[in-house]
Amino acid sequence: MRSGKIYQKILTYLLLLSLTAAFMFDKPLVTFASETEKSFSRMGTSTVLVTESGTQYIKFKSGVTGYLTLKIASLSNVSGTFADARVTFCDGSKNALGQKNEFLTTNTQLAERYRVALLKYSINFKKSNCYSRTYGVRKNTTYYFAVKTKDPIKVTAVVKSVSKGKNTTLKTAKSISKNKKTENVIIAGDKKADWYKINLKKAGKIQLEYTAKTNGSIVLPDNKSGIRISFCNSDGTLFYVNGNNKSEDYLSSVVSQSWCRFYRVNSSGSKIDLAAGTYYIKVERLTKKSSGQYTLKWSTY
Repeated sequence: MRSGKIYQKILTYLLLLSLTAAFMFDKPLVTFASETEKSFSRMGTSTVLVTESGTQYIKFKSGVTGYLTLKIASLSNVSGTFADARVTFCDGSKNALGQKNEFLTTNTQLAERYRVALLKYSINFKKSNCYSRTYGVRKNTTYYFAVKTKDPIKVTAVVKSVSKGKNTTLKTAKSISKNKKTENVIIAGDKKADWYKINLKKAGKIQLEYTAKTNGSIVLPDNKSGIRISFCNSDGTLFYVNGNNKSEDYLSSVVSQSWCRFYRVNSSGSKIDLAAGTYYIKVERLTKKSSGQYTLKWSTY
């Protein structure tokens, strides 16, 4: 009787061992336990592997006020393999802050189609923009990235600090000198605009240079994301070349996803001089889903 019980125990042990071995061989080469929370580092550069199906959340608690640029890459070493994913930038409660299910890819053929399509808007589109997005973040704030992918990928976050000023009204506008580039950030979920002051000592023609790294749609004129930049009069109202002719607002525009243009005050090919005085630049998110980093520079010619 006792030997029978021992025999049953041995059979049970062998059965469990065989099931464990079968499970191990059936598992993917790289995986994560479901209870392990993935997270990016608070500062600098960090990479997380995403190999599971369904929505995977990557936690990020920012160590600085500034911006985070997200990139993806394939885990496969097979030539011609590319990575793609759907990413949603979320708050600490995993509610969407940015555009839902943004498409990221490293497919060079798809990137080329984007590049050709944007040529009609005179935009020098960089293919690398197809697999990166940039988000404005606040220090000590918790965010999540909801990532969906079919194939194993690595997701890299690069975090950079930017000194965020208090120039959020016309009265507190920050003065910017001619030919000096200014960098700032629009933080995700922040409704406040940034204001800058330009003092034109004598009448002249002005040129503005804008650049931006943002999130959301990268196809214009879709305009689902981006940073709105407005050139304003001394009282903060929007500047127009010919008074109220809104079709000739040449100094204001929307910038998005690492491209830039130069803007000049002009009308029908004729260059218009600005009167000496004080002008303002207002920088704000295009929609409540928009955030990111931007630069400004002004000069005369």
